Amino acid sequence: MSKPAYAIVAHRWGQINAHNRVVGVKHGLAAAKKLAKDHAIFCGGKYGVSVYSSMCRLVFHAPSMAGEDKPYESAVQEAAENIGFLMFHAAEDHTGRLGGVVLTRSQAKYIKDQHRRAKEEDEADIHSRGPVAGGKDQTHPKNLSKNKRRT
Repeated sequence: MSKPAYAIVAHRWGQINAHNRVVGVKHGLAAAKKLAKDHAIFCGGKYGVSVYSSMCRLVFHAPSMAGEDKPYESAVQEAAENIGFLMFHAAEDHTGRLGGVVLTRSQAKYIKDQHRRAKEEDEADIHSRGPVAGGKDQTHPKNLSKNKRRT
């Protein structure tokens, strides 16, 4: 009997709804984990790399510099996508052509509420992780100084 196959997928900053790419497929969990760890290092910490079983279940995750425990959906990314759909529908007239329809107050309020809620959820998620040993996570992009980012 052959070893089971595992799919290795890279998620930008560990976000499922951000940029993703398939890294490869490996037979055997040890080989899949090694590829995931190696690819996370190869990408310089920008990608969290996950190993999925043939049943699409998460088996292993090598985190990005953001330090996520597992891949997650970014509420801000989702709100931005929803705002895009709302703007399109608000601008579309009922014949299917784009027109100059202005957002109603309720639509504008909905957009603001979505953005506020998404921001609060992301902040709560960041605070729930807590600082790493020794204080702030110095490798997280938000904590790098401008000089360090250029190098």
